[in-house]
Amino acid sequence: MQFMKQLLGAGSGFRPPTNNTEELAQLHEGELYILRKNSAKGSRECIYTTALASVRRTETPFHYQLVITRAYQEGEAELLDDLDEGEEEEREFTLREELKPRIGSFEGNNTFIWRDLDEADSSWSSSDENLYEFVVDSRRTDAQTFATFLEAVLRAIYEQKHGKGSEKLSFDQLRVMYKIESHGPAQQEPLPDAVEVVRDDEYLDREEGELYKWDNDLQGFVAPDIIKNPIEVRVVQTGQYQYYLIIKYKGDKILGHQVTDDMNGKGNSAIRSFTWNHTTSRGQIEAWSIVFPYPESYTRFVNAMGQCIYEVQNAMDWSKIKDVEQEYVLTAMTEDVEMSDAQSDEAEVEDVLAEDSEDVDDESDQEAPDWGTKNERNSGLAVGHNGISVVLRGSNVGIFRETTDGKLELGGTVKGVKGPAKNARVFNPSKMMLHEQDRSLVLMNPDNLHSLYRMDLETGKVVDEWKLNDNVAINAMTPVEKLAQLTGEQTLLGTSHNAIFRVDPRVSEQNKLVESDMKQYVTKNKFSSLVTTERGHIAVGSEKGDIRLFDALGKNAKTMLPALGDAIRGIDVTKDGRWLIATCKTYLLLVDTQIGTGKNTGSSGFTKSFPADAKPKPKKLQLRPEHVAFMGAKIDFSPAKFNTGLDAKETAIITSNGPFVIAWNFSKVKKGILDSYDVKRYTGNVVEDNFSFGNDKDIIVTLQDDVLMLPKRQLTKVGGRKSLNQPATERKSHSNIVNAPF
Repeated sequence: MQFMKQLLGAGSGFRPPTNNTEELAQLHEGELYILRKNSAKGSRECIYTTALASVRRTETPFHYQLVITRAYQEGEAELLDDLDEGEEEEREFTLREELKPRIGSFEGNNTFIWRDLDEADSSWSSSDENLYEFVVDSRRTDAQTFATFLEAVLRAIYEQKHGKGSEKLSFDQLRVMYKIESHGPAQQEPLPDAVEVVRDDEYLDREEGELYKWDNDLQGFVAPDIIKNPIEVRVVQTGQYQYYLIIKYKGDKILGHQVTDDMNGKGNSAIRSFTWNHTTSRGQIEAWSIVFPYPESYTRFVNAMGQCIYEVQNAMDWSKIKDVEQEYVLTAMTEDVEMSDAQSDEAEVEDVLAEDSEDVDDESDQEAPDWGTKNERNSGLAVGHNGISVVLRGSNVGIFRETTDGKLELGGTVKGVKGPAKNARVFNPSKMMLHEQDRSLVLMNPDNLHSLYRMDLETGKVVDEWKLNDNVAINAMTPVEKLAQLTGEQTLLGTSHNAIFRVDPRVSEQNKLVESDMKQYVTKNKFSSLVTTERGHIAVGSEKGDIRLFDALGKNAKTMLPALGDAIRGIDVTKDGRWLIATCKTYLLLVDTQIGTGKNTGSSGFTKSFPADAKPKPKKLQLRPEHVAFMGAKIDFSPAKFNTGLDAKETAIITSNGPFVIAWNFSKVKKGILDSYDVKRYTGNVVEDNFSFGNDKDIIVTLQDDVLMLPKRQLTKVGGRKSLNQPATERKSHSNIVNAPF
């Protein structure tokens, strides 16, 4: 590269200067700004209205400076005497990796951005950092000159870190090495073809508002450089069950985002905003927000988006569902409804959370037990009531025990699970359930869903095969009561795609499915999950997204909650059945099952029917779109669960998304504070997590190759990239990680 020949000296860094002030690269004219996260002066403050930027070599080998020098317009220098004595004419920054340089754009000009390390903490965390931005005058500086300057900066940083020349590395290699990313709005994406052809008079809703985009560096929503608010937002239909959100500015379409399952849209009526995620053609996840000037415009827009999202997810016309179901769907999209018993346990929960703030001593290093092949991955978790947890890995089962010092240890291994018959083949269990006071483990075989298999955990052998029915393929199972696994109860409940039934291994017949206790539907309801309360009431979720509540097996459902459009992949209830949490791919759905109006006021939706015109008001628990942008991956929740125990009060909801463990504060959620959640990140994806039985302070987490006990106090409030982007293994760790590729 010609640049290298001119700029670099072999083996000694940049070409030796003829004097100590020689500049190795320059941007001749621009403006210097400081970008503040929290300041009464605003987020962008101009430091120098005219300046030049230089890469300068110091007298120390392989050490360089970024120098910003103030320049003056004609006649301006004569006013120097009027300047404050303390005003700097030149600012110097040692070029080192911690500056984390990046590029961006502002008002159509290229910008060079770096961190203000004087404002960072001792670890140079970015949680409270300010940024400097040098805005290049594009009329005076072409793209090649800007690239040459950037290359000089990256080579200087490399040489400072490694103490050697950078001539063996290309500019592209350096850009990848230092993760040069755009700051602020990137190059504007081309509009989708479907949006380009939309006529100006074709729209479902049209509103005026202010457009903002989440800025990961400033940790705030900022107006894109390409526009000056206000803008016009439209919701348009481009095909059957196909919709787009279009932004227009000065009559031109500048954005076209398709309404999809991954949009993660949420409205906030208090500030009249609608926020959503958008995945670019390059796979980058962005967060956008529109703020509306009037409550009426906000309501019209949110209602229009709710209808579009419903039709996209259900492939069904909005007009075909009942008014009460429409209200149910739209209610779930906003976050301003306070649940009815929110005040009763706030003080108690806050006391519990306060206890979690105590420090914990580091645990000693432990040898990771090896109990299986490394080409398999953990696939399931079951938490017992007596301190054991069972993990599935291929055809192997690992039994872990909680120790008195809050750790996990491998207590036993069963390799090559197979049925009790002599000629039985090894299988990989798809689901499992602890049973009979945790002495047994009930397993589902994906190759034979017409049977269940019981493993005796004391011997580590599958001792029974419970045949069900040749016409019934089980897909989910649960205890007959919430805490039945604490007892010697031998029966359990299961579902197929269209039936709910009891399994009783004590019956003398070959088939252990109790026909008299089965509720079977003619249509394919696509049941996918079920759970029971402490009184044996039953909740069943389906792939269609609806939820049925039963007071007893074999009867019709007392309540059916309409589908929002997403499949239910997991369901849980509080012991008393008052609260239900259903897991969908991109959100959790919280429902208060207590009837609030009519003749059955105060009764449970499990035992009485809700009035036809008064469905419960569900609430979506969603990750904030800006946090999803931080995470950098689409949402894919694991089944959420309440903490539970014999005398424990439900105070938290636990789930995971990729490498993140996420816990919601249940008390605050009931008060309508739906984004009160804590997170912890790991280097690998979380397969499943659940609270240790009987407390809400310890979480059992199964990663693809690890099993660990995580104290809940190690989860952090989401306040920046430190909590979201730094993996647990890169921080001071207090958790007990069992690296067990069993």
